[in-house]
Amino acid sequence: MSEPEDYFAVERRLAGRLELEWSDLVLGEFVKAENPAARRTWPDFLVRPAYYHAVANWLSSVVLPPPGPWRVLDAGAGLGRFLVELILRCPQIESAFYVEPSPTLYRWAERILADAQGETVPIPFLKGLGEVGWHEGQPSARVQASVRDRIRLVLGSVDALPPTIAPFDLVTALNVLDQCAYPTRLAHDLLNLVGEGGHIALSSTYQFQQRFYIDESTVFDSLHDLFPPWQWTLVAEVELPFEFPVAERVRNRFLSHHVLYRRVP
Repeated sequence: MSEPEDYFAVERRLAGRLELEWSDLVLGEFVKAENPAARRTWPDFLVRPAYYHAVANWLSSVVLPPPGPWRVLDAGAGLGRFLVELILRCPQIESAFYVEPSPTLYRWAERILADAQGETVPIPFLKGLGEVGWHEGQPSARVQASVRDRIRLVLGSVDALPPTIAPFDLVTALNVLDQCAYPTRLAHDLLNLVGEGGHIALSSTYQFQQRFYIDESTVFDSLHDLFPPWQWTLVAEVELPFEFPVAERVRNRFLSHHVLYRRVP
């Protein structure tokens, strides 16, 4: 499978993603308190990662926990906010694998999720239209050590993972299939990572774009079509609002379809 372009290597795209996932803990107070110009264009919804809270609340309430500690993998994990929210709600998660193909997002997830011991680094933020500002901050200051210690960071795509890394009790991929080269192939790889009796949660806005996928035959009509009925049982599904930054503070807002399936033992 070919490696995707590192879309977030552009500073304003990275700043937009940081704002989407982490501005409440990493940037929000700085922008509100020290940057009056930005405060006027920084409404509350931009500093509250409502989507990551909502999906973690939903998933933690419907997943059927296996006996003993969980092993979790999140594919296309972005900057790691979902994993943090899920661990906070599911203390039985013993180890959580963050897997992300973007080197830029991976480096920033390291800064946010690693124990920086008070180290400050320049953090980009959207100062205004067409302008990226930099704030000297401590990106890991608000992530609990008990959460960070359970997350293992992996740079790369799912198909490059060693076979010995599986199986997992829970595999997640949130709005990732819409934005990869071979959506159904990635879904197949994800399903193979789930152990017997384990769960997988996938979500999609169904907004496939030709700049992402290579072969139209690997685009699907419904997430349900990805699951052979003799091997998988639907546990729950829901639609949740999801935003994706497309140009600085310009965002597309969709309803994202989420499904949770359990692998038949």
